[in-house]
Amino acid sequence: MTVRPPTCAADVCRPFVATRRTTICKATAEPRAVTSPRRTIMGQKRYARSLRQEERRRELAELAKRPRAPSIREKVAAFNAEILETADLRAIKSWDDARGTVASASSGDAEVEGVVDAHRVVVGNLPVDLRPEDVKAALTPFVVEKARDAGVDAAKEIVGDVGVGVFGPCRPKTRRDRDREFRGFAVVRFRSASGAAAAAAALRGTTFRTASAKWPERVLSARLDDKGEYDDAYVCGLRGSAPKIPDKVPKKEPRKRWKMAELENLPMRQKCLSTHTRFSDLDGKLRVRLLEYFSTAIPAMPELAGVVLAMEKSAPHYLRIKELMESIECFNLILGHLNSAESTAGRSTDDDVRVYDTFFDLACGHGLVGVLLAYAFPTRTVRSFDHAKRAAFFAFCHAFAQMRETMSRKPWTVGAIDWDTEEMFVASNRLEETNDASTAPEGVRDDEEPALSNIIFTLGDIDDARVLVNASSFVFAAHGCNEANKVAVEMAKSKQAVWAVMPCCIKASIYLPESVVSKLDDDAKYAFMCGVMCQKYDAQLIRAIDTRITTRAIVLCGGIKGFRKHCFVIGNNTKIQRERERKVEAPPH
Repeated sequence: MTVRPPTCAADVCRPFVATRRTTICKATAEPRAVTSPRRTIMGQKRYARSLRQEERRRELAELAKRPRAPSIREKVAAFNAEILETADLRAIKSWDDARGTVASASSGDAEVEGVVDAHRVVVGNLPVDLRPEDVKAALTPFVVEKARDAGVDAAKEIVGDVGVGVFGPCRPKTRRDRDREFRGFAVVRFRSASGAAAAAAALRGTTFRTASAKWPERVLSARLDDKGEYDDAYVCGLRGSAPKIPDKVPKKEPRKRWKMAELENLPMRQKCLSTHTRFSDLDGKLRVRLLEYFSTAIPAMPELAGVVLAMEKSAPHYLRIKELMESIECFNLILGHLNSAESTAGRSTDDDVRVYDTFFDLACGHGLVGVLLAYAFPTRTVRSFDHAKRAAFFAFCHAFAQMRETMSRKPWTVGAIDWDTEEMFVASNRLEETNDASTAPEGVRDDEEPALSNIIFTLGDIDDARVLVNASSFVFAAHGCNEANKVAVEMAKSKQAVWAVMPCCIKASIYLPESVVSKLDDDAKYAFMCGVMCQKYDAQLIRAIDTRITTRAIVLCGGIKGFRKHCFVIGNNTKIQRERERKVEAPPH
């Protein structure tokens, strides 16, 4: 290891220099053990703690990989399901069909072997952790022995085999029976009442020894079946009402909430969503996931999913996924900036603007952001400016106008979507369809107006909006190119209006005429030029949407008078709900 020689007195006064693993003496240039200072001890403690935390994380990860043991409820349900599959349900007898199968004590002995009307002795308190066949094998000689001790001829008196009470369709396992192999009793049939009574007396209170792990010795109970309840059907769990067998329909899992990580499942370019993929190009599963996004992206507007489905029938060619998602995310940021602006104005002491009643969508293009604002705030006006009339803009206006009319009659909910049908949807290859009307949209008439009553479209230069902008305006440009962003921001600043821009292409010569910007990749140059715009126009909020949607993801906001840092409010949709509750007609054109 190379050691730098001392160059000044200060270096000599500090004889040791800490390295990663060793301490070097400057005077001799040799490694030397030195007591670590306090900061090193604390560093060692932090390092040891991080090692313990990492070890704990590994242990938890290993535990998560191990298969989970079935719960008690699952074990019981599996046992009962197996019973239903193997049992003969036709042998079930109801309680109304029960016969008086107990012979009276004075009726004498039965002469026929295997009679049904036998006298039964119920033996209880058996070890339930043994299998029924093991209990039967141990109890049979025990009963014979005790019967003989009581003077009963077991060979003549005992009828059939010992019946052990097992679980059946009419007597399934419960949570309490989770550790039981059978129901804890057995039934012995005798020909005569006297023989049954003598055997019951002989068995009562005796010690029954078995190979049970929990109860190797049990004191038995024994009694006569005076009511005739313990027949073969009851012992086998077949006495009672027939169980209801559930339909073997797989339980459908509830829809999962949308997560932005699912963007990677959609058709992608190298870094972001495919530009030309339409909603109708997606197969069922992706289609359902995207509908879940549309219904939850703007919490106060779940009917957005219904608008997309309705528009798919009339104008599917305008439903490009990338444009839809970037417009919705941009709308959410503009809504947050609007909340911040109006809440800041509401806290001010002077009589400044408190409501921004006019939105200016400059270089609107398809205009979806402005249409969303017009739909969300029916009492405010949206003015859209562009140099061309685009059919997509009027198609969006028409779809949202229809939804507004529908909502006036009955609120729309996600229950209106047939999720099963949507999941079975099979996309067709529109490139192979020669007579696909959706690929040839009709043009826009010169006199056509937007279907939404509170949106105004102006055909011409965006600079024409300057005379209309005032301090009550909100100026924005979504994916405006080059000079469009500059015009929008400077127009808003000159009128003291609130503004927001989502730049697309930014020429360096517009903002840095005396500088050379070179050898920056596309993403770095875009981020750098957005930073230049922030500095030039005093941006108050810089935020990006998910870059997997678009690589031009940065939104710049400003223009709030009396702005305070950390006052930005996003995800607050109460403003939309309040606007809907106001039953005020939109301002006339």
